[in-house]
Amino acid sequence: MEPHILQAANLFITTLDFVFRILVLLVIPALVVLVRQLMSLRREQVLLEQRASSLERALDRMPGEEGLHQLSLSVAALEGEAKAMREIMERIERVVGRHEEYLLSVGGGR
Repeated sequence: MEPHILQAANLFITTLDFVFRILVLLVIPALVVLVRQLMSLRREQVLLEQRASSLERALDRMPGEEGLHQLSLSVAALEGEAKAMREIMERIERVVGRHEEYLLSVGGGR
């Protein structure tokens, strides 16, 4: 073989050696870091998907517009009933107060 071919082959091998060393020292560790970050992101994605599914199930169990309307009507009806009961209780209090006054006046008059 001619010397310039041997010299070119030697230079090629030296260059390949240098490239492989760079790969080993820089690129492969960088790839390892990137792969770890990707795995971490994938785990986070799975957790977020689970949370989203949980929220969707919770939303499915909540009442819709019609259910909320019915609930509002029920609360309004309860308010009306409470007002009516309050009025009845006030009348009962007045009657009981009159009875107490009567009994105290009759008892005191003896």
